[in-house]
Amino acid sequence: MGYLKYARPAILIVLAIWFLLLIHPFTKEGVVITEVEAPASLVLRERDIISSVNGNNILTLEDYENAISQIEPNDTVSIVVLRETFPYTYREISHLFVAEERDNKTFLGIVADKTHFSNLRFSHKLIGGNKFIISTNQSNAIEIIKERLEINKVHDYSISKEGDKIILITTAGEEIVPLLETKGEFYAKVDNKIFFTTKDIKNICITGVDCALNLYPYMNESKEESTIIWRYGFEVSLTKEASQRFANLTKDLSIASCKGERCTLNATIDYYIDGKLIGSEEIYASNKELPYDRPIVGGAKLTKEDAMKALYFTQAMLKGGLDAKVEEIVPVKEKQNPMGLIVYVMIGIVIASAIVSFVFLRKIKILFAGMLLGFSEIVIVIGAITGLNMMITISTLVSLIIVSLITFGYQNYITYKLKKEGIIKSKIVGLSKKINKWMIIAIIVSFALVFFFSSFISPILIQLIIILVLTKSLFIKTIESA
Repeated sequence: MGYLKYARPAILIVLAIWFLLLIHPFTKEGVVITEVEAPASLVLRERDIISSVNGNNILTLEDYENAISQIEPNDTVSIVVLRETFPYTYREISHLFVAEERDNKTFLGIVADKTHFSNLRFSHKLIGGNKFIISTNQSNAIEIIKERLEINKVHDYSISKEGDKIILITTAGEEIVPLLETKGEFYAKVDNKIFFTTKDIKNICITGVDCALNLYPYMNESKEESTIIWRYGFEVSLTKEASQRFANLTKDLSIASCKGERCTLNATIDYYIDGKLIGSEEIYASNKELPYDRPIVGGAKLTKEDAMKALYFTQAMLKGGLDAKVEEIVPVKEKQNPMGLIVYVMIGIVIASAIVSFVFLRKIKILFAGMLLGFSEIVIVIGAITGLNMMITISTLVSLIIVSLITFGYQNYITYKLKKEGIIKSKIVGLSKKINKWMIIAIIVSFALVFFFSSFISPILIQLIIILVLTKSLFIKTIESA
């Protein structure tokens, strides 16, 4: 059973290496896809790195912009990307598609940016972003914009009123303009007659908890070919008046077709936003002349990514109408990224902690163990933030400093107590149990608070768990063997 003593060091090393890979401190040359939709989205994905466009090698954002500036609508576009299948392991993928025309411009469906140093995501309050200047006379416009952004997973933003304008600052790009400008005038029709509108909706299914929310592949069959498309939809709860309206609208419909015992009527429920058809729902014969109080609003897209975006967008539109126009998009100057300074401070604290421990116990082994364990904790915490796709905010940076101070505190408390009381087995065991008790209490408190202060508490909680499970025991074992 002697091999068990190597289990904790091995686990710590594996975790440190894995989380370092998640941080991704080294990137390939090229440009990375940050947003993608049709026509490019049939094959390409977000985070793919573009290496070639129509045979032109792409090393910089300027190379990419020069290459796409030569493409006209209806041109065939050849793009080669590198897709990461495992950290630092890439697969080359080629895609041919036809460029479209939108707003009198060539449209590929790709938003690209330069590759970044790491996968860490920073708040606009740290690195800047885009300022959207929005004009509207609607009194509740800010509340509706906030709802639309949150439903579409845009959480990093600041919004305020300046005179008769709304100012929105966010790291999101121009892809959010439809969220800000679409009026969201929704209605559903049966046999070209109004079934219900936004005013008839009592509740909208947003999360899929205790209500129906669908996103699934579907085989679309025709005489020429069969293709897989993605259907999306969400349940809405209607008033009694609207439910009864469905019964009245379907009483004169006839059966159109049957598959086994399931038959459909010769009309569908058609859903519209701002007069544009977004999707339809079949009407089953078994529902004819019955009140229908929970229809599924939705449609279909060619890819899962497009279907998910359409789902969020449609949910947001049903939350309320908006009469607004984006007047201008102004890039906010990128601020100095403070992450490097924070890392240097954290490393400095870890080194200082290890030196203090060495001064107390005069063992060179303690010096190296303190630094290695401290660095491992930092890498794991920052890597976990990356893996959880958390946004680095000012409060997150503050908590990372606290993380380093925790390392300083627990290591030097141990060495101070053992220096003062003498390094004997009973003292070490008793001290370890005492620290365990306080750390368990701290973890319970942190777990309770993480739901309210996620960006601040999460790194501290991760740190405490790593110390309790791995590094504290390893540090004490080092002292025992020194």
